[in-house]
Amino acid sequence: MDAGKACRSPKEFGHVGEVRMSGDDRPVRIIFDTSAILAYMWGSIHAGEPLAEVALEGGVVGLPALCLAEAHCTAGDDDRLNLLIEHHATVVVPLSRDWMALTEIQHAVGIPDATAAMMSAIDKHSFVLTARSGLYAGLDNGGLVIQMPR
Repeated sequence: MDAGKACRSPKEFGHVGEVRMSGDDRPVRIIFDTSAILAYMWGSIHAGEPLAEVALEGGVVGLPALCLAEAHCTAGDDDRLNLLIEHHATVVVPLSRDWMALTEIQHAVGIPDATAAMMSAIDKHSFVLTARSGLYAGLDNGGLVIQMPR
Protein backbone atom coordinates (compact mmCIF):
# COMPACT_ATOMS: atom_id res chain seq x y z
CA MET A 1 0.00 0.00 0.00
CA ASP A 2 1.20 3.49 -0.79
CA ALA A 3 2.28 5.09 2.49
CA GLY A 4 0.62 8.35 1.50
CA LYS A 5 -2.71 6.72 0.74
CA ALA A 6 -4.90 5.64 3.63
CA CYS A 7 -7.74 3.17 3.58
CA ARG A 8 -11.17 4.49 4.35
CA SER A 9 -12.54 4.41 7.83
CA PRO A 10 -14.57 1.27 8.62
CA LYS A 11 -17.58 3.57 9.07
CA GLU A 12 -17.41 4.37 5.35
CA PHE A 13 -17.66 0.77 4.14
CA GLY A 14 -20.71 -0.07 2.14
CA HIS A 15 -22.68 -3.27 2.48
CA VAL A 16 -21.07 -6.30 0.96
CA GLY A 17 -23.60 -8.85 -0.24
CA GLU A 18 -23.20 -12.59 0.04
CA VAL A 19 -19.67 -13.53 1.02
CA ARG A 20 -18.86 -17.21 0.79
CA MET A 21 -16.01 -18.33 2.97
CA SER A 22 -13.67 -21.17 2.14
CA GLY A 23 -15.99 -23.76 3.72
CA ASP A 24 -17.60 -24.10 0.28
CA ASP A 25 -17.38 -27.73 -0.92
CA ARG A 26 -16.28 -26.86 -4.44
CA PRO A 27 -12.55 -27.17 -5.15
CA VAL A 28 -10.46 -24.01 -5.09
CA ARG A 29 -8.65 -24.15 -8.43
CA ILE A 30 -6.84 -20.80 -8.39
CA ILE A 31 -5.95 -18.21 -5.76
CA PHE A 32 -6.00 -14.60 -6.93
CA ASP A 33 -3.26 -12.57 -5.28
CA THR A 34 -3.61 -8.80 -4.91
CA SER A 35 -2.33 -8.11 -8.42
CA ALA A 36 -4.88 -10.52 -9.95
CA ILE A 37 -7.69 -9.00 -7.86
CA LEU A 38 -6.66 -5.53 -9.05
CA ALA A 39 -6.47 -6.77 -12.64
CA TYR A 40 -10.04 -8.07 -12.34
CA MET A 41 -11.17 -4.76 -10.84
CA TRP A 42 -9.59 -2.93 -13.77
CA GLY A 43 -11.35 -5.16 -16.30
CA SER A 44 -8.46 -7.36 -17.40
CA ILE A 45 -9.40 -10.38 -19.48
CA HIS A 46 -6.35 -12.10 -17.96
CA ALA A 47 -8.19 -12.24 -14.63
CA GLY A 48 -11.76 -12.53 -15.92
CA GLU A 49 -11.08 -15.44 -18.27
CA PRO A 50 -9.51 -17.74 -15.63
CA LEU A 51 -12.44 -16.98 -13.32
CA ALA A 52 -14.91 -17.94 -16.07
CA GLU A 53 -13.00 -21.14 -16.87
CA VAL A 54 -12.90 -22.18 -13.20
CA ALA A 55 -16.65 -21.50 -12.92
CA LEU A 56 -17.35 -23.67 -15.99
CA GLU A 57 -15.35 -26.51 -14.42
CA GLY A 58 -17.41 -26.33 -11.22
CA GLY A 59 -14.58 -24.94 -9.11
CA VAL A 60 -14.01 -21.65 -7.35
CA VAL A 61 -11.37 -18.96 -7.21
CA GLY A 62 -9.99 -18.24 -3.74
CA LEU A 63 -9.67 -14.63 -2.65
CA PRO A 64 -7.37 -14.31 0.37
CA ALA A 65 -8.86 -11.84 2.83
CA LEU A 66 -5.55 -10.01 3.18
CA CYS A 67 -5.29 -9.61 -0.62
CA LEU A 68 -8.83 -8.22 -0.74
CA ALA A 69 -7.93 -5.69 1.95
CA GLU A 70 -4.80 -4.61 0.09
CA ALA A 71 -6.65 -4.36 -3.23
CA HIS A 72 -9.30 -2.22 -1.59
CA CYS A 73 -6.68 0.08 -0.08
CA THR A 74 -4.94 0.35 -3.44
CA ALA A 75 -7.94 0.86 -5.72
CA GLY A 76 -10.84 1.75 -3.44
CA ASP A 77 -13.41 0.63 -6.05
CA ASP A 78 -16.12 -0.95 -3.91
CA ASP A 79 -18.39 -1.82 -6.83
CA ARG A 80 -15.87 -3.88 -8.79
CA LEU A 81 -14.45 -5.47 -5.66
CA ASN A 82 -17.92 -6.41 -4.41
CA LEU A 83 -18.74 -7.83 -7.84
CA LEU A 84 -15.76 -10.16 -7.52
CA ILE A 85 -16.47 -11.09 -3.88
CA GLU A 86 -20.13 -11.84 -4.64
CA HIS A 87 -19.37 -13.83 -7.80
CA HIS A 88 -20.81 -17.35 -7.61
CA ALA A 89 -17.40 -18.84 -8.36
CA THR A 90 -15.35 -17.07 -5.68
CA VAL A 91 -14.78 -17.70 -1.99
CA VAL A 92 -13.01 -15.56 0.57
CA VAL A 93 -10.09 -17.43 2.12
CA PRO A 94 -9.23 -16.42 5.69
CA LEU A 95 -5.65 -16.15 6.86
CA SER A 96 -4.13 -19.50 7.76
CA ARG A 97 -3.69 -20.31 11.43
CA ASP A 98 -0.37 -22.07 10.70
CA TRP A 99 1.78 -19.17 11.83
CA MET A 100 5.04 -21.11 11.49
CA ALA A 101 4.41 -21.81 7.80
CA LEU A 102 3.32 -18.19 7.32
CA THR A 103 6.59 -17.07 8.91
CA GLU A 104 8.65 -19.20 6.51
CA ILE A 105 6.76 -17.91 3.49
CA GLN A 106 6.94 -14.33 4.76
CA HIS A 107 10.73 -14.59 4.99
CA ALA A 108 10.88 -15.72 1.35
CA VAL A 109 8.23 -13.38 -0.07
CA GLY A 110 8.50 -10.33 2.17
CA ILE A 111 5.00 -8.96 1.59
CA PRO A 112 2.11 -10.01 3.84
CA ASP A 113 -0.60 -10.17 1.16
CA ALA A 114 1.60 -12.25 -1.16
CA THR A 115 2.41 -14.49 1.80
CA ALA A 116 -1.32 -15.00 2.39
CA ALA A 117 -1.87 -15.84 -1.29
CA MET A 118 0.92 -18.43 -1.36
CA MET A 119 -0.19 -19.99 1.93
CA SER A 120 -3.75 -20.20 0.58
CA ALA A 121 -2.50 -21.96 -2.55
CA ILE A 122 -0.53 -24.44 -0.46
CA ASP A 123 -3.47 -25.06 1.89
CA LYS A 124 -5.94 -25.49 -1.00
CA HIS A 125 -3.59 -27.49 -3.28
CA SER A 126 -4.06 -24.78 -5.85
CA PHE A 127 -2.17 -22.18 -7.87
CA VAL A 128 -1.57 -18.44 -7.42
CA LEU A 129 -2.57 -16.22 -10.34
CA THR A 130 -0.39 -13.11 -10.30
CA ALA A 131 1.06 -10.26 -12.31
CA ARG A 132 4.05 -10.27 -9.92
CA SER A 133 5.55 -13.76 -10.22
CA GLY A 134 8.96 -12.48 -9.12
CA LEU A 135 7.62 -12.17 -5.59
CA TYR A 136 7.26 -15.92 -5.41
CA ALA A 137 10.53 -16.86 -7.12
CA GLY A 138 12.07 -18.37 -3.99
CA LEU A 139 9.03 -20.58 -3.39
CA ASP A 140 7.91 -21.72 -6.80
CA ASN A 141 9.88 -24.92 -7.17
CA GLY A 142 6.53 -26.73 -7.07
CA GLY A 143 5.09 -24.75 -9.99
CA LEU A 144 2.37 -23.05 -7.94
CA VAL A 145 2.53 -19.67 -9.70
CA ILE A 146 0.71 -18.71 -12.90
CA GLN A 147 2.04 -15.47 -14.40
CA MET A 148 -0.64 -13.30 -15.98
CA PRO A 149 0.26 -11.96 -19.43
CA ARG A 150 1.13 -8.29 -19.48
